[in-house]
Amino acid sequence: MELHSKKLLLLGCGRPGRKNVIRALKNLGLSWIVCLHNEVGTWAQEYIDDWIICDSIQKLDDDSEDVDLPELAPDFDHSHLNCKQVRLVLKYQKEKNIRFDAAYTYDDYSVLLCSYLCHVFGWRGLTLDFAEKIKNKATWRNLCEETKEKIDDAFLTLEQEEHSEQNVHFRYVVPQHTILDDDNLELIENTFNFPVVIKPSFGAGKIAVRKIYSFSDLVGQLEELKTQPKLLGDFLVEEFFDGDEVDIDMLVQDHELKFACITDNFQAIGDNFMEAGGQIPANLISREEKKALLCMAREFSKCGLRDGCLHFEARCRKREENQNGRQESIVEVMAIELNLRLGGAEVFSFVLSAHAVDLVQQSVRISLGLPVLIPNSVPNNFSEERASYKIERGRNFEGERNRTTSRYSSSLNFQAPCSGFFSGARFPRSLLSEENLLEMVIFSQPGVKITAPPEGNSYLGWMVVSGSSPEASLSNLRLLSSLVSFDIVPSPVDLSYASPSEFPCPFSFSSLSC
Repeated sequence: MELHSKKLLLLGCGRPGRKNVIRALKNLGLSWIVCLHNEVGTWAQEYIDDWIICDSIQKLDDDSEDVDLPELAPDFDHSHLNCKQVRLVLKYQKEKNIRFDAAYTYDDYSVLLCSYLCHVFGWRGLTLDFAEKIKNKATWRNLCEETKEKIDDAFLTLEQEEHSEQNVHFRYVVPQHTILDDDNLELIENTFNFPVVIKPSFGAGKIAVRKIYSFSDLVGQLEELKTQPKLLGDFLVEEFFDGDEVDIDMLVQDHELKFACITDNFQAIGDNFMEAGGQIPANLISREEKKALLCMAREFSKCGLRDGCLHFEARCRKREENQNGRQESIVEVMAIELNLRLGGAEVFSFVLSAHAVDLVQQSVRISLGLPVLIPNSVPNNFSEERASYKIERGRNFEGERNRTTSRYSSSLNFQAPCSGFFSGARFPRSLLSEENLLEMVIFSQPGVKITAPPEGNSYLGWMVVSGSSPEASLSNLRLLSSLVSFDIVPSPVDLSYASPSEFPCPFSFSSLSC
């Protein structure tokens, strides 16, 4: 009932692949959801009460003399009236005689605008200066260096705890990095170890991210980038850290980590790191790696995050060394990037299925200034088996979705089987009745050009499957995913000859109650 009177401003609705997320948002029973987006999102229309049509990504200047605005609070900074989105929100509130209680986004592209509006209107959320620092990958790496001393100290404490059982050392790694330009080529050639990774300063997802194996290839890549428009800012180059990739999904409130859980990522595909899927709870890394990753997450939650649902991408590795006849374990972790919103693709269903934690519900509660509620079934503090962390104090609850946490889930990201034009997907109707199928999303639309190696890697959607153990979930995933195939035609002309699929795309299915 705490949410039923609340009015929410949603920044951006994203793409059809987010349908299960926006459905969960609607099912919270909020009084009013208004989406600020550049157009009415037809796929999301049934979940939105009203729309404010405007760019949901970048602040737009507005120096008009429009006076149709509500009376402003004495402490309101009038300089913000130069922003078109601020004016539109103020006008909407006046026309509808309402007041928004919070702004919220799950769309990576809308994070900065959402933080700005929270700053202007005094809503809860990520601090604007911190959001700006994290979204720029160059200043993000600087933050990683700034937090190194604190994380190193936390790791020393962790070592002392672990020494009672074995001789283990924890190391926090910040890869050598710099801006990729002509001025830094000599530095890179003389001091960097290859392979390296290049990434745009203001990219999202895996756009324009690439692994480079030699200095000569890097120079060639730089020359190619010079011919392209600088839409994504400067490119960062950093040494590649070879380790297991994981995700850490976090809930932070008042600078305190309330909940975190780790997901294994399967081996990425190709040199542009296309995601292949994963497994939750994390099962492919050691207990020590789990503890180090969650310790790192706790320290980052103290460095300016304040409030939010966050998706942390990291790498880790464990190796054995013989020091003077004594065996020692070396655990190293490296932060890849920190996404300042709910994780994409299967993250929402993953965490709900494994931990009974509804990240949509809890992140909205954080935005509204309401306390985070974590089910009693989630163990307090560090849990090796569940690869999770929950603060011991605070409000727990039984909750209607407090199912057993013995469920294990695995996911597969559908990749294009060949290059061409997407026509549709095929699978037996009986697949949707399978007990272990938790979620299946196919977001490609007929007529969209897709690529397969060596031309590229197109991502078509994903499937989430459960099991009674990590091995069982993988076995079930292999079986159920084999029932799905995709129709790819060589040219747009051939689309008119393709037989229609029983399930039109985009397609979204979830057996999870949300």
